[in-house]
Amino acid sequence: MENFPFSNGERKLVPPEKAGMFPPGSAYACKNGQSLNGRRWPDMSWWVYIVVLGIMFSGFMTVWISRKEREEELRQIEKEGEVYIRRMEKEKEMKNRKAMSRGL
Repeated sequence: MENFPFSNGERKLVPPEKAGMFPPGSAYACKNGQSLNGRRWPDMSWWVYIVVLGIMFSGFMTVWISRKEREEELRQIEKEGEVYIRRMEKEKEMKNRKAMSRGL
């Protein structure tokens, strides 16, 4: 007889002939990391793997794009800051010219 975990945490002995009653890909795992059907990977439909890969890819792209956008924002802010500083320097220079022309 084999041990199978149940949702309430207890383990019950199930005869091998009833072990096939569990649906393929069920979450019951043996000690060696293999599923009930003897495979290392659960017996799931191929589209489930595609969906999981799609979710992982979506998360990766979200992080990657947000980093690129942040870098672009910082470049834009730096450029605007340089324009502002140049404008302030020009205004200061014009004030100095006006003050010098009045003083002469």
